Amino acid sequence: MSIEKANFRAIEAELYGYLDTKREVELMEEEILEGSPFQEVAVQSGTTGDSTANKAIKLVSSKELLEVRRRINAIEKALTVLQQNEYKLRLLQMKYFERTYTDQGIMMKLCISNNTFYRWRREIVKLVGSYLGWRV
Repeated sequence: MSIEKANFRAIEAELYGYLDTKREVELMEEEILEGSPFQEVAVQSGTTGDSTANKAIKLVSSKELLEVRRRINAIEKALTVLQQNEYKLRLLQMKYFERTYTDQGIMMKLCISNNTFYRWRREIVKLVGSYLGWRV
């Protein structure tokens, strides 16, 4: 499998999981913010640490959180661009977020051909990929 094909599938997986991923990020952030109520101790000076500052540092330095946010931001930028074309936006929502229709059902609902569906799908995935910096 080529890199482009693997990236295409990975981006589609991100699109399918977008809503769940957003919820996960919110929970991760909430967990950090509402974390340990005890007083933190600064290791070097032995003085009481600033728990608010420590939480802020965790929010901006968690590698996992940063990567997940980067993926969410790429999808959200693509959504903003797709606002200009309600049919492509609707295709994205129906295929990846709602998941109640088959590809054929989406084509019928949007009154588009098979070729148009797959071309738009590829354009959507490429758009997200461009914001991620991935080759598709």
